[in-house]
Amino acid sequence: MKLTCSLGAALIVAGCASQSSPEQGSATEGRPPAAPAMTAQQTKVDKAALIAAAIQANPDNADQIFRQNGMTEQQFENLLYEIAADPEMSAAYNAKLRP
Repeated sequence: MKLTCSLGAALIVAGCASQSSPEQGSATEGRPPAAPAMTAQQTKVDKAALIAAAIQANPDNADQIFRQNGMTEQQFENLLYEIAADPEMSAAYNAKLRP
């Protein structure tokens, strides 16, 4: 099933992207965090984690889960790749999926 492969690949990518180097951490030091941006990012992470957990628990109902959350499979994949590209979002996403 395409969804299972895509979800698995995106989770792997998210895990890889969450490993940041020391240089990446220093790029944001000294600047105050952007609260509105963090809120939008956190909302995206929360939604992606919720959908991923629901699909992992019930993969046969993936299409229904997407519909209930107002997303298509492609939109979900795009969201996962956006999260994977951002170390902070990736770390937050991984923390939500790990018990």
